[in-house]
Formats: sequence, C-alpha cells, structure tokens
Amino acid sequence: MKPALLIALLSTSFYAYQPLAIESYNLDELFNMSLEELLNIEITTGGLTGSTSLESASAITIINQDQIEMSTARNITGLLEQYVPGLLVMEHFEGSKIGLRGLIAAENYKLLLLVNSKSITNMVYEGALVELDLWDMADIERIEVVRGAGSVTYGTGAIAGVINIITKNANSDLPVSSISLSKNDAFNSRGINAQFSKRFGNVKTYSYASYRKTEGLLNPNYFGLNGDASTDIRYQGKRDSDTTGPQDYLADSLGRPQIKAHLDIAIGKNVSTWARYTQSGQTHTKTSKKILQDANGDETGEQVNQRKVSLRSFMWSGDYKSILNENSFIKYSATYDSQEYIRYFVRNVDYDPEGVHNIRHYAFSQNRATVSILY
Repeated sequence: MKPALLIALLSTSFYAYQPLAIESYNLDELFNMSLEELLNIEITTGGLTGSTSLESASAITIINQDQIEMSTARNITGLLEQYVPGLLVMEHFEGSKIGLRGLIAAENYKLLLLVNSKSITNMVYEGALVELDLWDMADIERIEVVRGAGSVTYGTGAIAGVINIITKNANSDLPVSSISLSKNDAFNSRGINAQFSKRFGNVKTYSYASYRKTEGLLNPNYFGLNGDASTDIRYQGKRDSDTTGPQDYLADSLGRPQIKAHLDIAIGKNVSTWARYTQSGQTHTKTSKKILQDANGDETGEQVNQRKVSLRSFMWSGDYKSILNENSFIKYSATYDSQEYIRYFVRNVDYDPEGVHNIRHYAFSQNRATVSILY
C-alpha cells in the first residue's frame, strides 16, 4: 500500500487561564485537590490543543502513572477494563476486543488509538490493535480515554471513543537512568527494561527499551461445551475425544518476544521529535494444538500452537511550534507510521508452522504519512 499524504489546516483555540499539567502530580496530590483544581488540569485528548476537563465537551478518563504501577493488569487492555467506566473487554482469538458505550465488534474499528496524540490506528482491518497487548508499561506517563464520538477532531473511526497513550518524554521529570527486571511465573514470562534521560545544553533526550519473553500459561483449562463428549469433562484439549492438548495461553507468537524501543528529543521549547518501535503478538484462542507431519505424511509427535497473531509497528513524529504572540502560534507536524499484521492458522501440517503456507485469513502491511498545520 502506498503512503497516503494528508494535509489539514485547522481552526484556532485560545485559553484565558493557565492550565495545570497532570504529569506534574502524583496520585496523592490529585486526591487532595478541590473539584475546581481537578477541572483545570490540562488534558491533551478531546481537542486539537491542550485543554481542561472543564472546557472539554467529551467525557474523558485519565489513567495516570501511579494507577498503572498499582494495577495488576498485564497490559493496556486490562488497565482500560479496570479504570474506564462503561468499557467492556471480550476475548477473541486475535486478541481482546474493546467495547465503549455499548459498541463492540469482532474488530476494534469503532475506536481510534493514538500515541502522543498521533494516530496509530490500523485502517486496513483491525482498528485499535498495536500497543494494547504489550505487557511492559513502564514508559507510559498516562492514558487518556474519550468516551464518545471524536471523528470531528481525529478523523474517521472515532465512533465509540479515542484511546490516547501518552509516553514519558524528554521534558518529563525523570531519573537519569534506571534498569528493571520483571517476571510472571504463572505465564513463564521474564522481562527487562531500561530508560535513560539526559540534557545536553539546549537539547533534552529520553530513551527507553524493553524485552520480554513469554511461554504462556501451559496446559490451560479452556471450557467449551461439546455434545459428543462421553464424559462431563468440558475442557478443550482434555476431553476423552481429544488427541492433542490445549493451546498455550498468551504465549509469544512465532517465538518473537515482546520488544519496545522509544526515543524522544526536544530542542529548546519549539522543536520535538520521537520515534517508536514495538513488536508483539500472542496466542489467545481457546482451541487445541496441532500435530506436525514429516514429508511422508507421518506424524512427528510435535504439538504446536495452531492460531497466533504477529504484530510489528514503527512510528516517527516531528513537531515545530512557531510562536506568533502570547495568544497564538502555528504548529507544523509530520508523522509516519508503518505496521505489519500476520495471522497464522496451522492447517497444512506438512510445512513449517511459521511458514507462508500457514498464513491464513490475513497478512498485510500499512504505511501512512500525515502532515498537519495547526493555527
């Protein structure tokens, strides 16, 4: 698919007050604020420029860093289910499906997904897709969720709402460097992440990288009714009639670990740029494994997960703000993103389960370039 070039000239917005940036406060300070102070906290979602809850016409839920650290959620989808009123999550073999305001579908195409207010929504098929299943969330400053239509502001797709993932950046108040290790024994998962921030004269930088390997929950209980079963055992892969065991749950697809890399650079107050790469994809479906065969058609005895999705994405964004006077400015923005989506479904067991012969249903890429001018 050839990149599409979109040029938008947008209208003005002026604010007579000094909004408070939410990233300047921890959870305890937020709880001690008055209602008026809370309504004057700056938000970036729901409008084309910074706004406040008081001025926004949208219902917005903010999940800050303290809430992310306290939560037991494995990924962003779990966070949304915990903290966003009226949000529903349903399991699907491609991944979790998100519903807002009673709107839910087999694909997340009724939602727009943003990273730092830049759209990373999959416009080919799946809608809100990448980022949502990544377990490591230590680079996220906060998540803002608009519950309600936002297509006038953000374009096609914001029917049920908008999810804006706001990352830590070069202007965040961060330690110079840190390294963290994490593990989840139930899902046989191990991870490491590192972040580094530094100022060089007029240039400020922030970088982040993480790596996580997950084998998934082995031998899970997938409940499913089967009228042909001779006993009361109703677990997929564990019934008398099953010849293979259940597929591992939330295992890395194709042996590819979860990877995240982010770099943010700010030059003075007017120039900023960032780049981000993610890789993910896990097994979700409640089904049994497949037995591979050799070239002669004989079973090898090796059982493999038969349904899995693989995701990769890269995004770059650059902004320049030209200050005209104390009440107005012009902001020039350029964004490029590229995504890869592959759904594997092992049918032809004569071939490598990761080979092209076992790509079933969908395999596509998306490349998109956007240029905008905001006055």
